[in-house]
Amino acid sequence: MRLILTMCLIASAVTAQNLTTTFGGTNSHNGNMFDLTAINPVVVSGFDINLLSTGPRTIEVWTVTGGGTFVGKETNAAAWTLVGSASVETAGAGVPTLVPIAVNTPIAAGGRQGFYVTCTSGDLRYSNGTGVGNPYVSDANLVFHEGVGKAYPFGTTYTPRIWNGVIRYVPAPTASLTTTFSGANGQNGNMFDVVGLRDIAVHGFDVNVAAGTWNFIVFAVDGGGTFVGKETNAMAWVLVGSATGVVSAGAGAPTSLPLATNVLVRAGQTQGFYVTCANGTVTYSNGTAVGNVYAQNADAQVREGIGITYPFGTVYSPRVWNGSLKYTTVPEEPATVTSLGSACGHEFRSFYEEFSVAAPHYNTFDLNGLSMRWQFAGTRYIVDNVVAAFVPPSAAAINVAAGALDGEQGFTLSAPMPTLVGSTTTLQVCTKGYVATAAGNGVDFSPTGLDLLAFPSDTWACWMDYDQTSAASGKILYEQVGNIAYATWNGVRTYPGNPATNTFQFQFNVTTGDVTLVVVALNGSSLWPCVVGFSPAGSSLNPGRTDISAELAAGTIITDPLDRALNLVALTNPVLGTTWSLGVGGIPGTGLLGVEILGFFDPGIDDLGFLGMPLCGLRASPDLLTPWFVSSSTHYYTLPVPNNLQLLGLDIFTTTAVFQVPPINAFGAITSRGLKAHIGSY
Repeated sequence: MRLILTMCLIASAVTAQNLTTTFGGTNSHNGNMFDLTAINPVVVSGFDINLLSTGPRTIEVWTVTGGGTFVGKETNAAAWTLVGSASVETAGAGVPTLVPIAVNTPIAAGGRQGFYVTCTSGDLRYSNGTGVGNPYVSDANLVFHEGVGKAYPFGTTYTPRIWNGVIRYVPAPTASLTTTFSGANGQNGNMFDVVGLRDIAVHGFDVNVAAGTWNFIVFAVDGGGTFVGKETNAMAWVLVGSATGVVSAGAGAPTSLPLATNVLVRAGQTQGFYVTCANGTVTYSNGTAVGNVYAQNADAQVREGIGITYPFGTVYSPRVWNGSLKYTTVPEEPATVTSLGSACGHEFRSFYEEFSVAAPHYNTFDLNGLSMRWQFAGTRYIVDNVVAAFVPPSAAAINVAAGALDGEQGFTLSAPMPTLVGSTTTLQVCTKGYVATAAGNGVDFSPTGLDLLAFPSDTWACWMDYDQTSAASGKILYEQVGNIAYATWNGVRTYPGNPATNTFQFQFNVTTGDVTLVVVALNGSSLWPCVVGFSPAGSSLNPGRTDISAELAAGTIITDPLDRALNLVALTNPVLGTTWSLGVGGIPGTGLLGVEILGFFDPGIDDLGFLGMPLCGLRASPDLLTPWFVSSSTHYYTLPVPNNLQLLGLDIFTTTAVFQVPPINAFGAITSRGLKAHIGSY
């Protein structure tokens, strides 16, 4: 399954410039034939297509053998070469579906190449055209010409038709490094090393071969490194390109191989190549010593190697490969990972309820008369509904931030009070209706649940824009009596001078660590947003809005020491030629089966409530699903990133899901946040 995704990556060629025709077609049949003309030399690397309906389909890509137009070859299968076949899960009509076939077909400047993209069973969407061969769309490098619709495989022709899709291509190599073309010796092929002096991508080769028609094959040492020690070990090599029917320019002259490789050679890295003719002899020179530098420029070195019989036979040493190495220098682009959405699960460090007079969280304040207690349980709070009385402040109570509309004041407790992270000897009371274990939250008169989750200190909130400076307003008061510290909003008005008064009280038990909120009446909540809840120090995952009154009526609210939602993190960055490593934490003990999800786009779904998974999101298209059995609270997985320049700049998306027994929701699963991986060169 990893191989399938890797091939998809290779085929996607997103660093190539993309030429899109249209996805608005309303006609269809199995496939299309069309021509591309290159304004500048290019290598066509892959296609996206427009499929009529969703479901699994088998796609084939063909090219006109030897180049040239498809016109006149519509029903002649012998005139075509099958590039590849692949199964795809279609994205549906009007949406690009990536075809995981590495096309790698070069087109010279001014050259014309016919293509045939077809579905073996099912239909491609296409548009009606105006005339076969008419230019339909172009950019600075490539022209797409109108073609025909086809019945599979080389059946009825429908004309004129416009193929719907994306043509992915890379500019042809812009640099070269030549050894020599004056050799007087020869054998089927050569093995030699290329050393990068900066990051380069090797795209092709010119060779020295006698007049005739030849079949060439190019291998690279699998995973990089020198060819030395691998001369007769076919398993140490990977095929990177082949070209049949190559017409030679003659001995002593460069013959360009019509193939497109994409082998990344990093600065300081050695990469072994094997360029061989399957049915003839290439010309090379005698050398002085294997590994000696023979040709060099600012970008790379070509070193002396060996001659060898086809395919991995007798070795002749040392020998100098005659030819030109064609390459592009690799642009520097950082690899990055971006978080998408939030996770879901059954226990969180924080909870909150937003009350607002406007969308998106409009709901009426329903906590008047409620007393709720955070019962300290060592590493967590168990929040329940208790009977607790409002204690009127005494004459000794201190006016918090006296005279301030937006202010805060710290108070020292009589003894350390236990908290989730140890203990605290202070309470920081903010006039806006929240109390923290330390300074640092600041004074915020615009309450939101997300802001509460991000506060740097443990914070209890009954948060609104209170105004104790308003005429006839009560005051915000603090005092400690015995082992109880009281923070009281005693008939405090709401900004700006609204006569609605608000009375509530936080009670902190210094001995036990329990915290109680007694709400007498928040009349200002009908006029101003309000947030009630708790969040420990530091950033917390978003549990979504909690209906506090309903939750407490049904039982308790647990604030766990750790967010128990699935926590997906990137352990490394997705750099070309490396392995992207990821880890999932917070897997519940009731988890049974996990699924890794990898895809090529972000569906942008943050709430799967319509599937029975409320507050769970899907931020990676399910193009590749890999299941695993849950055995612990953590799980690790990897994605190899090939050394392929065409992948530079590609975005890959991933998320995870875990199914639980007993199920936590109607669907039975929870999901992690998503991650967007941007593949880079470092």
